Amino acid sequence: MMDALLIPESSVLPLMDFDFNQIPPLSIHSIVCLALGYRIHNAPRDLDSRTVRHLWSRLYHHRGAAIRILNTDIAGKNTRASDNTISGLVTFLVQEVGGSHKPTPFPTFSFLLNF
Repeated sequence: MMDALLIPESSVLPLMDFDFNQIPPLSIHSIVCLALGYRIHNAPRDLDSRTVRHLWSRLYHHRGAAIRILNTDIAGKNTRASDNTISGLVTFLVQEVGGSHKPTPFPTFSFLLNF
């Protein structure tokens, strides 16, 4: 009976077999912004101010890189409507809506559903 509940091993995708080089740089920078914003907003209040400044600095670095890549991709006639540009734009907008660049509480998933 338990065998029927188990997923066949061939259905599981090991993380190590995933090629991160296939992810566009715009999406990578946006995901890093999302993760850094989440970390900043969930950090304890007594966290060292140097650490917080460093996290904000890294967040703005990756946010700026994402904006520059997005600007270049949208300006290019051949890349303007490409799948990489559109998926990167969506990822960037998700992290922007998440509020990772401003000092407000990070919204929960239930908040986004009610939005």
